[in-house]
Amino acid sequence: MAFLALFSVGVNTVTFIGYPNGLYDSASLLPIVRQGYAATAMNVDYEGKPTFLIDASVFPGSSGSPVFLVPRPSVPDKRGNITIGGHPRPPILLGIVAAVHQRQVPVLQTSAGGGVPFVYDLIDLGIVYKASEVHSLADQLISGAPKSP
Repeated sequence: MAFLALFSVGVNTVTFIGYPNGLYDSASLLPIVRQGYAATAMNVDYEGKPTFLIDASVFPGSSGSPVFLVPRPSVPDKRGNITIGGHPRPPILLGIVAAVHQRQVPVLQTSAGGGVPFVYDLIDLGIVYKASEVHSLADQLISGAPKSP
């Protein structure tokens, strides 16, 4: 089952909306919309957690960005016929960006010093908590909220 799920990796285009590195359209106050691909199978828990990875330019500031699967309005049928337009289906919430994978890169020095300094380099793999976890958290918050009179 998990092996078959790998065939869909990289096929699913994902769209996420947020403020990478604090950027946004200051004139209209709109966020930045970006796209990428599923990097791990979305129906398998990555590292045993309710997450999956996306291969996209994810930067600090993207945390909290909703990730969507946006169905294409024009899709070919089994015979190759394409219906233009049709009934557009709404975007499907896949999850929320939580973090981005980084790697340590040593920095070359010319003077002797203690230790090797390094910087973090982003490797464009975002960690996304699945929508099921977002719904579960919302349910917990709602059920624990005080009842209104």
